[in-house]
Amino acid sequence: MISLTFGQIWEIFTALWWPFVRVMALILSAPILSSRATPFRVKILLGFLLAFTIAPLVSAPAPESDFLILTIQNILVGVIIGFSLRLIFSAIEFAGDIAGLQIGLGFALLIDPMTSRQTPLIGNFFGVLASLVFLAINGHLMLIIQLVESFSVIPLDNASLNIINFAVIVSWGSELFKIALLLSLPVIIVLLIVNIALGIMARVAPQLSIFSVGFSLSLVIGLLVIWVSLPYFAAPFERYLSTPLWVN
Repeated sequence: MISLTFGQIWEIFTALWWPFVRVMALILSAPILSSRATPFRVKILLGFLLAFTIAPLVSAPAPESDFLILTIQNILVGVIIGFSLRLIFSAIEFAGDIAGLQIGLGFALLIDPMTSRQTPLIGNFFGVLASLVFLAINGHLMLIIQLVESFSVIPLDNASLNIINFAVIVSWGSELFKIALLLSLPVIIVLLIVNIALGIMARVAPQLSIFSVGFSLSLVIGLLVIWVSLPYFAAPFERYLSTPLWVN
């Protein structure tokens, strides 16, 4: 019969608890993983499996460490990593909102099953596309690599957040608008040219119903431009997923 003392049980518990806390904070804050469509039991099981895999690679904190403070610090680390990934997805969705507004589909709303709120049609399409691209470029593996590296950069026995470069995270807020504008720029430029051409046609042929023709033409050309620019969606993911939060 195997007998374990309280100290041994506590040592086994903490060896799994600290990685589990950081992993679950990441799962509950990162896009795709935090989707309401994913059952909470699946999230718990995924967090436990990742924590069980990472635990042998992590050095446990000293027994005299403050349990509550270390738990809060590890939750913050996981949330920050997940939030940084959510910024990238938000930039892609924002680009879709801008493109949809230019095309004339800004009024087309539908319920997003992941967030249970109304979102523009093109923005929702870009969000789904971002999820597919994220999985296609093995973004989930890059995310796990970032998570494992965070345990060596921010060890459990000294989980100080000073090592994280918060300036990088703040700068990503401005990069969000930059990425959205760059991704939607082809649609903006092409539709600007189309609107100028329609304006000239309205002056040359006043009898032409420019509103009915212009809306249909803008819709078709805008969707065509989006289709042509789809291959360039992977670049923002590969760039930002490969940039750790703790770089100076």
